[in-house]
Amino acid sequence: MLPSGMHNLVNLRHLDLRGTSLEEMPGGISKLEHLHTLRSFVVGNNEDNGIQELGGLSNLHGSLVIKKLENVVDVTQARSARMLEKNHIDHLLLEWCSDDEMVSNTETERDILDGLKVLIMKGYKGETFPDWLGRCSYNNMTNVYLESCKNCCVLPSLGQLPSLKSLHIEGFLELKRIGDEFYKSDSDHHSSPIAPFPSLEGLVFDNMPYWEEWNVPDPEAFPQLKILRIERCLMAYSGEGFLVCRMFRK
Repeated sequence: MLPSGMHNLVNLRHLDLRGTSLEEMPGGISKLEHLHTLRSFVVGNNEDNGIQELGGLSNLHGSLVIKKLENVVDVTQARSARMLEKNHIDHLLLEWCSDDEMVSNTETERDILDGLKVLIMKGYKGETFPDWLGRCSYNNMTNVYLESCKNCCVLPSLGQLPSLKSLHIEGFLELKRIGDEFYKSDSDHHSSPIAPFPSLEGLVFDNMPYWEEWNVPDPEAFPQLKILRIERCLMAYSGEGFLVCRMFRK
């Protein structure tokens, strides 16, 4: 545990907690208004160390890991973090650490992705992802890594992200089918959608043991794809899987 008086270090610029086993942040971290570097923030259960404490840290730069998101209890708390105002954060990892089966309230994680280049989500508890995850207004997002979302049976609609170059999907233990929803959401049908995954160069599927079917509805999908890896997936060992792989061979 960090000293309880850390909030008195008002001139602190850099706080790197990577590699520690910190269970929660000390209270009052929002008072460190000059902090530029905070590699990880562990969400606590109390008012003085919850996610709202990020709200006062408007000068953060670079990468940030937010852990124990299961401790975010409502939308008000999440919005109090004021992530939309952190224009210099371009790498964000969202991590749910609880071992229970509690399902996330997806409304508490929205409105934090604008301006991001890299998004990593680990341990997400829901069965489906919210529509906002793949909205095409996220023009800067180039890398998405989704891992250990073991309850998810439907992939998020990521095909309309215009700048997405690398997509890694791993540990979706309930997923059986990839369908039209992967390429565009219902809201995209009312606009002028671009060809699915227009900039994607690398695509990895790993550890999806029950995946059986992959539907590619648009022949113009994946125009820039150079690398396709399918590992530890039932699909990779089926005849249909090899046919799909040949579709993308350059």
